Amino acid sequence: MPCAAHPRGFTDAKLPWVDAVNNDPCGKPIVATVNAVDVSAQSVCLGHYALKNGYAAVKGAIVFGA
Repeated sequence: MPCAAHPRGFTDAKLPWVDAVNNDPCGKPIVATVNAVDVSAQSVCLGHYALKNGYAAVKGAIVFGA
């Protein structure tokens, strides 16, 4: 499943997003669990998970979804 988060620059007013050019969404597999806690409802990849929750939240075992 691709990441549901919009990449950086999605809401940029100066250079607006163009799906045909920018290929939204990011397309990486989502994070299913982090340190045995189910986070699949957030439906974001590891990079977007770290940006959303902080890099300190990325610890322990990480399992990726399909």
